[in-house]
Amino acid sequence: MDWSLLHLKGSTPWIILLHIEFTPVHQDLPTPPPVIIDSEQEYEVEAILDVQKRYGKTQYLVSWKGYGPEENLWLPEDNLSNSPDLVADFKARTARVTTSKRKRKN
Repeated sequence: MDWSLLHLKGSTPWIILLHIEFTPVHQDLPTPPPVIIDSEQEYEVEAILDVQKRYGKTQYLVSWKGYGPEENLWLPEDNLSNSPDLVADFKARTARVTTSKRKRKN
């Protein structure tokens, strides 16, 4: 049913207009500038959210400090050499989840 135009028998048509406004969480906040490490511009990783294998290589879904979820990006593990603690924490968290999901033999 098309809810934008509602017509009742014997009456004039009614027009229903919906207005939905979306305000991004980070809209008013300035994004942080890159940090220079070994003459390279780098951005600070806030969290590692997920992992996948692509073309035989491990990639991590990364969220950036000061940026919204629309900026999340899949990066190869090699690109996270300045965030070893975050990678290790993510691996430890996911290892616990994987272990707890295994079925026990009776």
